[in-house]
Amino acid sequence: MPLFDFGDGSDATVLSVLWSFAETAGLLRKCSTKKILSAFDIGFNVQFAADERRFRQRLMYVVLDEVGCVFYDDYPIEPADTLVGLSLEAVNKLSFPAQIAVLDALYSPYFQSLRADSSTIVVGTHREKAVARTRAICHEVGLVRETYLPGKDNCTVTLIGVSRFQAQTLRERGFSIRAWDRDPGYIGQEILPGVTVRSSSNSEEQLSGADIALISGMTIGNNTLPKILHQASILGVKTICWAVTGSNLAPIYRDAGLTSAVSEGFPPYFLPGETTLRVFRDKAFGHFAGLPDGSRR
Repeated sequence: MPLFDFGDGSDATVLSVLWSFAETAGLLRKCSTKKILSAFDIGFNVQFAADERRFRQRLMYVVLDEVGCVFYDDYPIEPADTLVGLSLEAVNKLSFPAQIAVLDALYSPYFQSLRADSSTIVVGTHREKAVARTRAICHEVGLVRETYLPGKDNCTVTLIGVSRFQAQTLRERGFSIRAWDRDPGYIGQEILPGVTVRSSSNSEEQLSGADIALISGMTIGNNTLPKILHQASILGVKTICWAVTGSNLAPIYRDAGLTSAVSEGFPPYFLPGETTLRVFRDKAFGHFAGLPDGSRR
């Protein structure tokens, strides 16, 4: 039996499952604070290279014993100053993104107990870290192709949440690219010859014709990931989620059908310091690769 079953994928169901596990696994009991200690609402405005897009989102960090975060864009969310001092018992009345940020912090000890299938440490300048993480994420896409689609000549990756550098790197590695994003300032741009960023909230359209989906972790914060994974299972599309938002929660979505989760620890690439990317793969990944323990080396 899977530990996590998100059922219909609704906000209420996903939150109920996550809070229930936090209770039964003792994550709430083991947390030394029973209230939100700090909350930071940040206008995320990042461009690590002139030819990359300008990433403009809203980002909230909350602090318990550990740090949790969520990208939320235009999703209605409570002001950060109203969260500080709020008891954990009252958190379940907050918006979906705010609860995800708190759960992300609560789940950190559980996340640390999981065995990663691989990890990469990225260091250096802002740009150097951005380049290294992109290559690591795209390497995971390559491993998925190698494992599940060996010998396939024309493998198509659909990007749900677009980085031009990801698109460029994957094209250089022989992939065909399709691109989808919610940023109205980015939709309609040609990021590569023949690749224009399109808008759609329809997961069937986003996944149609794709072999692999490379998905932004923002889909955890706005709860569109369960719907994407459900449609991917119908179409046979393999899925990889790269997560700053909900990085401690991302591996849990393997139970909902995610092939690989690439979790980006704190500090994320856009802040100074050493950043660790941990990859968690579905157990079937290893079986396809002939490894009985479910890993992929």
